Amino acid sequence: ELRDGRIDLAIQVEESLVGDIQTYLPSDRLHPPAVFEMGVALYDPARRGKGVGTEAVRLLVGWLFERGAERVQGAAAMTNAPMRRVFEKLGFEVVDTIDVEGVPEHLYAVSRPDWHRRSGSTE
Repeated sequence: ELRDGRIDLAIQVEESLVGDIQTYLPSDRLHPPAVFEMGVALYDPARRGKGVGTEAVRLLVGWLFERGAERVQGAAAMTNAPMRRVFEKLGFEVVDTIDVEGVPEHLYAVSRPDWHRRSGSTE
């Protein structure tokens, strides 16, 4: 259930918990009500690179846009090439460079019109 702009979900493959995905409100950046920041983590490195994270992000972002989001964004450390590829594959673009606890990260974002145009949705 989405509450106050937040949701925290498990990522499950078959019967195994393999990660989590969530929206959150960063303490150092204010967002308008229809903007969501999201993050994803896969616990076991052996699960990475198999499309699980990409599919989880795709499903959450689509779900958020169905519920009125205007923009979804997420950060990835400049050294985290796999996460950057996930965002880029799904049509997110770099909109800023931010500092997260001393780590430079790219802030990626996708708007509702860009998401629907890319996915072929008419909504």
